[in-house]
Amino acid sequence: MTGIDDSVERIVDYIKGSPEYVDFKNKRSVVASNPELKAKADRIRMENFELQQVTDESRLMDELDQFMERNEQDYAIVEIHDYIEAENVFCRLMQTIIDRVMGELDF
Repeated sequence: MTGIDDSVERIVDYIKGSPEYVDFKNKRSVVASNPELKAKADRIRMENFELQQVTDESRLMDELDQFMERNEQDYAIVEIHDYIEAENVFCRLMQTIIDRVMGELDF
C-alpha cells in the first residue's frame, strides 16, 4: 500500500497548503477563540445542514425563509460570515477533488 499511502500523503499536503484550507483554518480559529461566536456559527451550520435534508420543495421555500430570518443578524457578524463562507469554499475544493477522483474511475 506504499504507493497509495504516498499518493494520499501528497494530496493531503496539497490540501493543507491550499489557500482555501489555510483561509478556512484561520477563520475557524478566529471564531473558535470566542465561545459566543462559535455557538452562533455552529447553530447556523447545523440549521443549514438540516435545511439541506429537506426534500419537499413546497416546504423548502418556507424553511429557507425562516432560516434566513432567524439567522440574519448572526450571519451579518463579519467573523461568522467569513468563517462560513471560507468553509463553503473549502468544501467545494474537497468536492472537486472527490469528483475528479470518482470521474477517473470506471464505475
